[in-house]
Amino acid sequence: MSIREDSEPILVGAEPLGKILPIDLIPQIKNNWCWAACAEMVFKHRSITVKRQCDLVLSALSASASSLDCCNNRPDGPCDLPASDKEITNLYINKGIRSATLVDPIKPDEIKAEIGRNAPVEIGYKGSGFGRGAIGHVVLLYGWQETPGVGLSFFIHNPLAQARSVRADFALPGQIDRGLWDATWKGL
Repeated sequence: MSIREDSEPILVGAEPLGKILPIDLIPQIKNNWCWAACAEMVFKHRSITVKRQCDLVLSALSASASSLDCCNNRPDGPCDLPASDKEITNLYINKGIRSATLVDPIKPDEIKAEIGRNAPVEIGYKGSGFGRGAIGHVVLLYGWQETPGVGLSFFIHNPLAQARSVRADFALPGQIDRGLWDATWKGL
């Protein structure tokens, strides 16, 4: 008889509750394109055809990037631009997604309800430490799990280069990772 060692306790009769959407992580191609990577994940989940992140950049930032060739640009070139909350919202609207953009965090039950409707939730947050001078970042919440004795966890796709999906427990309202949660897109 072999003995199995686990770092997590085995809870007999206590199945976790939750839902994880079938969304694959798509890394951002350039330093400031986390917003384009999240949009690409949302569009693929909704079966909306998109070509490349650089095409999303051109459509979202048409005024500032219209004369640029963002698809054949060096990694830190002039197309490596962040997007404002309004530009992200307009990108979704232009693809037929009428998302609600909020300037505050939403409650865990609202996140669970959105995911229950097969809609991921995009979170924008401000802070430092996101890499190469970026002052903000966006990530995509695509699942939740509640386990008796463990609590509520959310599953997040972080599009930073070489990032992986993480499981996050939100202990402090409005705080995530290295920044302050300041924008939410729901209805995606």
